[in-house]
Amino acid sequence: MTPAIFAVIIALCAFDVQAAAAAPAVAIKRVPFSIQVFPQKESVNIWAYRQGPALYIPAGSLSRVLRAKVRRYNQRSSIVLVLQKGKVLEFFPNQKRFVFGKKAVTLKQSTLSTPDGKDLLIPFEAIDHPNFEAYADIEVELEETRTKMRVYPVIEVQAPTVGSQDQGWFIEFKLPSLVKNYEITFHPADPPKTARLAVRFPYSRIAGEKNQSAPGAAPVAWFAQHDALENSLIFKFSLPESVAFSDIDASESLWPFKKLQIAVVDNGLQGASKFSPRGLPSAPRPARGGPKPVPELKSPKSLASKPAPVGARRTSHAAESIRGRRYVIVIDPGHGGRDGGTSNKWGTKEKQMTLRFAKKVEAVLAKKLAGSKIFLTRDDDRTLELPARVRFAQAKKADAFVSLHMNASQAKNKGGFEIYIPSYINSHRSSRALLYECEKLALGINRSLERRLAGRLSSRGIIKGDFHVLRENAMPAVLIEAGFLTHQNDYQLLMNNGFQDTFAQAAAQGIVDYLKNSKQ
Repeated sequence: MTPAIFAVIIALCAFDVQAAAAAPAVAIKRVPFSIQVFPQKESVNIWAYRQGPALYIPAGSLSRVLRAKVRRYNQRSSIVLVLQKGKVLEFFPNQKRFVFGKKAVTLKQSTLSTPDGKDLLIPFEAIDHPNFEAYADIEVELEETRTKMRVYPVIEVQAPTVGSQDQGWFIEFKLPSLVKNYEITFHPADPPKTARLAVRFPYSRIAGEKNQSAPGAAPVAWFAQHDALENSLIFKFSLPESVAFSDIDASESLWPFKKLQIAVVDNGLQGASKFSPRGLPSAPRPARGGPKPVPELKSPKSLASKPAPVGARRTSHAAESIRGRRYVIVIDPGHGGRDGGTSNKWGTKEKQMTLRFAKKVEAVLAKKLAGSKIFLTRDDDRTLELPARVRFAQAKKADAFVSLHMNASQAKNKGGFEIYIPSYINSHRSSRALLYECEKLALGINRSLERRLAGRLSSRGIIKGDFHVLRENAMPAVLIEAGFLTHQNDYQLLMNNGFQDTFAQAAAQGIVDYLKNSKQ
């Protein structure tokens, strides 16, 4: 090699080294970020940082959200967050390692310092790490836009107390004040399955494992289950077939401590009932800033007695076969016009989906119930107020009213269909019998949907809800939430034309099954 060639090689190598040294590092950008803390729904607006696709949260902001004390930080030492119950989180400058308690975890990204060097930037990967969440007793969700994070504290719920009550049982939960939301659903018996009542507490875990039944309690079998998909705790209670959802009353007391009390009447038991019928409650109003109250369904008479006639329409054709009767069914596509309902990140609006599903259910019912009249409250995209929907159904003297909706949730893992029945009914002299008919309609539809959609869309059960189109109607009325537009699997199914046809067939068959067994 000649000296000239060697000199050229040395020069090129020196140029490459200089170019590499001069290449700018990926810049750190400051971006607005929002952290919403539940169940108080407090919003903390902060500056987060991005370096390429990586997201970083300042340790000082994280300490505010976790209500942690911060031990002094400088660029040479670690930063320590002291959580409640004395738990300790430790992060180290420019390292991929963090420590919770006595365990260390290695991340893909290292911590950084803020441009002024006064705070440590924690990779979001650390906050979203399962070990971090379990140790800090939180669940974290980051929105798709990566500009907002939700933090849910994991709450410990004590095992329930189960006691006997002459013609049934009571179930009682003593709840921490942080529990703002819970869901009570009924899953009807469908052999080989037994009927069950489910009480779901989001972002919770059980504090005890043993059945804390009161002395003399009835042997109501129950078990607690953690739903990892929805990050919730579910208590499931096995019930005999003789128990109807109409016989399950839920009430909440706030003094001297918060309690959820559920009374269960079993009409299969003999003996006088201590549950005496009382007047129906007026619509409850939640206290400002407080939890939404659970509407209380007052105590029923025994369902062994024959239900009273329902609604404005009275007929003597109860013994006729389904082919010998002409029914009037009203299908209500939820929302419409100015009211788009819920939507999702793909731009799909609820009002579009409800109308599409309603038209398919209408077409199937027209074939199954030849000669009957099937009406839609709206057949195009127009605004229709809730009272107008009820007036329409009552003017048609409908035998059944079915309102179709699509669901949504901030928890993107939440999916499945659910059916609502009224918690109570306003201004109707046969309200007890009408509630029972609403439940029978919901049972028929739920069973049919479960059988036809098994393995694709799960049932979340039957729920009592305070909806205008349910409580103000004078006929059997239910509201179907066909699935979650915010759940990717549900959304893909709901958008599939073949699935829409299957859903319509199943829902229509459930309505027909109810009419076959109706005592109206």
